[in-house]
Amino acid sequence: ARAAVPDLTPLLKDKDARVRSSAAAGLGEIGPAAKAAVPGLMLLLKDRDPEVRLNAAAALRVVRPGLTLP
Repeated sequence: ARAAVPDLTPLLKDKDARVRSSAAAGLGEIGPAAKAAVPGLMLLLKDRDPEVRLNAAAALRVVRPGLTLP
């Protein structure tokens, strides 16, 4: 799963909200091994799409347990 992180991380900036949301969810499934994606996930917390924000927050809780979210 860790091998997918470099492929999923750029998708966090995709124009399509469904792609951004799915990428965030996928990174959350990978868990702590996806820590390189934390900066991109943090940016998604301000996304205009509520589902993207929700999946980013959920992923961050798994990837970086104990991280205080804004």
